[in-house]
Amino acid sequence: MYLDDVFFGTTGGANLLLNSGYEEQLKYWGGDKGTVFTRYPNQSDNPPAEQYEGINNLGVYAWDRNPEGVADFGQWVGRTPYLAEDFLEQNTWSDLEGGNRLAAWEGTPFAESMLWAAYPFPKSGGSLAEAADGTYNDHYRTLGENLIASGMANATIRFGHEFNGGWYVWSIGNANNSDHLQKAADFAESFRQFVTTLRSIEGQNFKFVWNPATSIWGVDLEAAFPGRDYVDFIGIDHYDQTWSQSAGTPIYGADYQNASAAEKLRRQELAWNAQVNDGNWGLNMIANFAADQGVPLGLCEWGLAAREDGMGGGDNPYFLQKMHEWIENNNVAWHVYFNVSASDGDHDLYDTVAFPQSSAKFNELWNPAGAPNTTPAIEPADIAGISAPYVKIEGEDGVLTGSVHKLHGDPWASGGAFAVMYKSVNALTFTNANRADNGIAIVYQGWQSDQKASLYVNGTLVKANILFPQHGRSWSNSYGYVVINDVQIPQGATVKLQINPSDELSNYDNFKVDYILLLGATGPYVPGSSAGIADELDEVSTPARTSYTHSGVWALTADVKGTGNTNGSSYSAQPTLTAGKSYTFGAWIKGSGRMALVIQNTTTWAEVLVKPFSATGEWQYVSAAYTPTATGKYNIKLGDRDSSGNTGRIYIDDVKLAGTEDGISVIDENFEDGGIKWWHPQDHFTMINYSAPAGSSNAHSGSRAMKLTASAETLGQETSLSPGISLNAGGTYTFMVVSGYAGCHHDLGALGRNQAGRLFLER
Repeated sequence: MYLDDVFFGTTGGANLLLNSGYEEQLKYWGGDKGTVFTRYPNQSDNPPAEQYEGINNLGVYAWDRNPEGVADFGQWVGRTPYLAEDFLEQNTWSDLEGGNRLAAWEGTPFAESMLWAAYPFPKSGGSLAEAADGTYNDHYRTLGENLIASGMANATIRFGHEFNGGWYVWSIGNANNSDHLQKAADFAESFRQFVTTLRSIEGQNFKFVWNPATSIWGVDLEAAFPGRDYVDFIGIDHYDQTWSQSAGTPIYGADYQNASAAEKLRRQELAWNAQVNDGNWGLNMIANFAADQGVPLGLCEWGLAAREDGMGGGDNPYFLQKMHEWIENNNVAWHVYFNVSASDGDHDLYDTVAFPQSSAKFNELWNPAGAPNTTPAIEPADIAGISAPYVKIEGEDGVLTGSVHKLHGDPWASGGAFAVMYKSVNALTFTNANRADNGIAIVYQGWQSDQKASLYVNGTLVKANILFPQHGRSWSNSYGYVVINDVQIPQGATVKLQINPSDELSNYDNFKVDYILLLGATGPYVPGSSAGIADELDEVSTPARTSYTHSGVWALTADVKGTGNTNGSSYSAQPTLTAGKSYTFGAWIKGSGRMALVIQNTTTWAEVLVKPFSATGEWQYVSAAYTPTATGKYNIKLGDRDSSGNTGRIYIDDVKLAGTEDGISVIDENFEDGGIKWWHPQDHFTMINYSAPAGSSNAHSGSRAMKLTASAETLGQETSLSPGISLNAGGTYTFMVVSGYAGCHHDLGALGRNQAGRLFLER
């Protein structure tokens, strides 16, 4: 049903309704806002599109610059990926001309089957109007020439992807924006400028994709379409997420997450119907438009979605089945699965802990063998310098404690999963260990960055700051091992790997343990009781405050770039603010450089509050008030706004957002949990624990000392160095202990040799 020219007023009188003919789309219309209003007639005289059967033309996105990761996916799914997807960086014109992204693919098996995301202009500045005028054509030409020089003359390019959303600088906005139609027209002309420029380069064989996202309200997509002569494929980005409702309640959300299997399936069916039939440019609406234009389809991004807000379907094999059917029944030339765990949702099919049913279903549908054929990345036989006997304990058989941790499935992990710990005060504990006289080997997944952790045996720190070097960016080649052969583990001991504050490195990754080997141990491993394993640090000094924190030991630290960068640290929960209510947003700051308190409307993605401030060498409190005009979710951000060209570092602590009048806190953050509720752009903002050893009058150096308590009962007790050390016959050795005491006396006894031949100090 289509509605038009609505009238309301007295009989024979004037129409009281504004925008009654919907020429301004949904302006002035409330409620659930209905659907996008489409110009009619919309049929064209275009010849029908070339027909494809693209169900098996499966590509993948496996993070940027990662041809090995694409090969991994091919091994896992049993077929060579049809396309390898990557994104140009967005910050500068150099990025948009290829930057550091092309070289990673040059000369690889995927160089001739690339799907690239390119953009009208960078974050550093530009406009759709200037792009439409041809201002940027020289930059576009440089990109094309660089692609050809890198062996990618037949690349497929999605220009200005998801332009109908509000999250990229090239967004065309929606019906709530007065310049929406102008921006739509500018985008269409920008697209024509880009295509015309790249097609004029000798030796090119590029294909071009016009690529909206699904289910975005109030966007005149037709006005942004450049015409079939400029478009080889109409692309779609679609994930299993919906904010649609049934009987007045959300289909997905908390009720879905906690539902029975039968109720989940019922809601999954409702969600699919909402996604495929959405009048706000759902799957079918875009497919029909493509058919009208005579252009085939391509799915540039699609996948499962497990979201922090619960509005994704999570482990949903029904969605995969329906996507398979939809691709088969529509003119889809190719499709690309987005196989990563991104900041806005988890889509990782490898993770059989998060997606056990869906991972199996995907292989059932697309793997010719019906199941993956992968083997562990590192077997015990691959570890140099060890030999049998040993006892193997999988990481998932340990006990994870701390604030942020999980098990993560992986087809190249020994037991199909590994244990993950994020930042400090997180630990993996194995109880009732077998006796191991020859040490321990630790197999880990070292994707992208170095990590450190410390080893405890029976609560005693035996190895601090163990380095676990990175091992590549593909999953199958990212595993490594560390052998520690100078520790001994008694029978029944508790063995713990723990991230201490001193172990944290300045990166954003995590420590992943596949399995451990107890070297020299025999027999089966039988886990002991997990009772008494606490979420706390062992043998770690109480930290001291530093001048870099306003309170506690943690602070948000921003390395200001001085380039006008608009990135910032965002509060992940996106609180709901009430229209008409005044809020005060404030923080304590110190350092050098210029930052801003930012509040962003998540409907329009407009920054509705930007309060710049300059940090000094002393702590100061800065704040700003804001009164929303609309109730909804807002992005609360601490942003970089320094355009001076000078770099700086700002320390931010004790952030608060509260009602100006009632003082009720929306956000009250001192970062002492490590800032787990905040998202930070890499190499720009980070949470840092500025604690230092507290020191002690009982320690000669550092903050630890061995304490000996003298009594009749302890007479004759000893402590020994383990393992023993070898001394050369005839050599002269000095044995020295720095001793301090109060109210008691300890004698340094003879240097002797015990029954095991080890040196000991007798008291």
